[in-house]
Amino acid sequence: MQQIKDLCDRYYKNPPIKYDDIPNAHLHSIYLINIDKGFAKELDPQGHVELTDALLKRSEIQY
Repeated sequence: MQQIKDLCDRYYKNPPIKYDDIPNAHLHSIYLINIDKGFAKELDPQGHVELTDALLKRSEIQY
């Protein structure tokens, strides 16, 4: 949990994330950003899992 707190402290300073808030946090969105093509796409967590699963299957990487 300290690693998560350290990452939060790096990116969220105003207001800072309290250590006690981390276990109760919920992930609402994940942003897929492609700098080369100039777009950002918002995904819900389940959509991200499905996309990642499909990409791993297509890449034939054993994970």
